[in-house]
Amino acid sequence: MRRHALTFASLTLLAALVAVPVAGARGGGGGGGGGGGGTPATCAPLTDTVKLGRSDGTGNWAINVAATVRNCTSVGQSITLGVSVPGSGTKAFSYTTLLPPGASFTRDASPIGSTPLLLHFGQTYDVVATLTENSPVAGTLATISTPVTMPATIKG
Repeated sequence: MRRHALTFASLTLLAALVAVPVAGARGGGGGGGGGGGGTPATCAPLTDTVKLGRSDGTGNWAINVAATVRNCTSVGQSITLGVSVPGSGTKAFSYTTLLPPGASFTRDASPIGSTPLLLHFGQTYDVVATLTENSPVAGTLATISTPVTMPATIKG
């Protein structure tokens, strides 16, 4: 009888250890226990943070973007992350990579350019981040548009 109980306990522990990485690969969720019920967290293939930052020591401003990309599928993907500022003179950011199933990364995805030549003081721009899948099935996975207003003047 003790042998069966030990085998059952070992199999239960093994099943719990196998289930943890699978649940983590789906994205969302996060740590912490307790609670129950509710709807499961969904995986967001693209999230971003957009901020203004100093471009150099002259007091000019640039747009800083940090993007997190997640493969929410069970197959590898060839993806392209693009960040642009339509209506500005900035150079768009573009990055293409292969992403394994369940994998994610966060990186600086800032477009190149600053005030006063490529971005104008006091003007509002839409920062557009787009994640496209190149293969196995081509298509747009996510698009985020975030409005940003440049400061009215140079700040020293």
